[in-house]
Amino acid sequence: MKSSAALTLLLSLTMILSVAIPAIAQDNDDEDNLTIDDRIDQQIGYMGHSVSYMMEGRIDFKKQAGHFCNTGAEMKQTISGDGSVDKSSNIVMQEGYLQVADQNDWITAEDAVKNLIVTTSILLCTPPKYVYEDEDGNEIPVKYRTVRNAHAPLIFDRDGLPNTTNREMINNWEALTDQVWAVQVESNPGNYGQLRTDFDAAFGIGAPVGSNLRRIGDFFRISQTSSTDDGILKRYIDISNPRSHGYLHEDMQVTGESHVRESFRSSTSGRAFDTPSSWSDLF
Repeated sequence: MKSSAALTLLLSLTMILSVAIPAIAQDNDDEDNLTIDDRIDQQIGYMGHSVSYMMEGRIDFKKQAGHFCNTGAEMKQTISGDGSVDKSSNIVMQEGYLQVADQNDWITAEDAVKNLIVTTSILLCTPPKYVYEDEDGNEIPVKYRTVRNAHAPLIFDRDGLPNTTNREMINNWEALTDQVWAVQVESNPGNYGQLRTDFDAAFGIGAPVGSNLRRIGDFFRISQTSSTDDGILKRYIDISNPRSHGYLHEDMQVTGESHVRESFRSSTSGRAFDTPSSWSDLF
C-alpha cells in the first residue's frame, strides 16, 4: 500500500516508533500503568487492561469492554478496512462500574479496496425514562422511585426463590430511549479519521463481602471527538434520565468533512463509599 505525507504526519504526531512492522500490540502487565481513580473500590475485585496498537494492512478488529448489565455499561468496538491505525486504550471494570479511555487515529490506504471504518457503541445499564397512558390517553411519566424499584436487585422469598413482582411492572410502561451512545467514522482512500472516547458509567448498589462499605452509583459521563477530512460520520444517541426527565436524541450522518467535539453528563446518584443503610435512605 502506498505511503502518504498525511500518514507520515499523523504517525509522527501520535506515536514515535523505533521499529516499523505491520502490526504491534503492547500489553502493559504492570498494573501501575493503569489509570485508576478514586471511583474504583480497590477493596473488591476489578479487571484492568492497558494496551497500544500499531496496525497496517487489511484490518479486522473486534473488542468488548464490560458486560451488560453487570459493569454499569457495555462498550463494543469494531475496526475494519485497509490502511494504518494507531490505537491505545485504558479500561477498568468492576461490578457496577466501567471506565474507558480509548483513542483511534487512522489513514485509509490510497489504494484501499475497503475504506477504514471505526465504530464504537456504548449500551448503558442505567434505566431510561418510562411513560404510560392514563384513562384519557395522556402520556404520564413513571415516577423515579417506581423505576428505581423495578430495576433494583432481585428480592428473594423464604424459599430462596426470586420475587420479580417489581420488574414485571416494566411490561406496562413504554421506554422513551434505548440508552445507547454510538458513533461510526469512515474515511475515504488517502484520508484520515479520528475517534477518541473517554467515558465512565456506573449503575449498581451493593456491599462487598467482609466489608461495611457500600458502593453506589448511577451516572454516565463522556467526552468524545470524532472527525474525518473526507468520509462518512454517523452518530446515534438515545438517552434519557428517569429522575431529571432529561432526554437527548440524535440521529446524524455527514458525507464529506466533519468534526465533532463534545461532552455529556447524566446522573441520578453519584458514586460514593459509605456505611450500609436502607436503599430508600439514598433518595
